[in-house]
Amino acid sequence: MAELKDVMAWILKTYPHDHEMSNARLTKTVYLCDWHHTVYSNARMTNVSWYFDNHGPFVWDIKNEASHEPDWFRIVQTRNMYGSRKTLIELKAIDYEGDEPDELKATVVMETILTAADVAHNLQGWHQMCKWSNRLY
Repeated sequence: MAELKDVMAWILKTYPHDHEMSNARLTKTVYLCDWHHTVYSNARMTNVSWYFDNHGPFVWDIKNEASHEPDWFRIVQTRNMYGSRKTLIELKAIDYEGDEPDELKATVVMETILTAADVAHNLQGWHQMCKWSNRLY
């Protein structure tokens, strides 16, 4: 099982639009990676205990991890295009020594996330969500 801060750092370093990585987006991206890993390997990637909220998977673990690792992450309060508050999480550790993302890896990650999102979209509904999400527990 990977450490949450490593997963977060790798996503932040790989994601092509780092200025758009809000807490909500990072949380859902980590969830999709965890879900995808669980579906294909029958084992969780992180130790996050996910729960389903009105707007999808939700936990405080991502924001808490970022605030507990100030050498790795920066939390920035800003506003979205509608004027509502938005929390961005940025990778502060420029010298992060995880896998060096390259263009191919970044493309594969984004395609995997988009595929997982498409599959998740097709599985909408409480019973379908429970069926696949139970593998995460």
